[in-house]
Amino acid sequence: MKSVARKTLIIFLALLFSLPQSSGAASATDEHLVLSIESVFCSAGDCKKILEDAVLSIEGVDTVELKVKEHRFEIRFDAETTTPEEIREKAADATGLELVIIDQLEEE
Repeated sequence: MKSVARKTLIIFLALLFSLPQSSGAASATDEHLVLSIESVFCSAGDCKKILEDAVLSIEGVDTVELKVKEHRFEIRFDAETTTPEEIREKAADATGLELVIIDQLEEE
């Protein structure tokens, strides 16, 4: 129970102090990253949006989609601005979730 309360607090703080969101515009160096999530404790729309916004606030991240049933984030990012490992670390810090890189595709 304490773990859920801690994660909820982390998500709330991440939302409260999140950086301005990216414009979502694609660049010539966009890449696609998939992060596996050990477990997602919520699936309600607001909770999903909070988690997505926390990851979207990371510099260089263009788009984020949390696929709750598949336990993963699908992320499009600018490879000139950030790296997959940097995104994984910052996303884990922002969401309080354990994340593992499971796929990375360079956009054509």
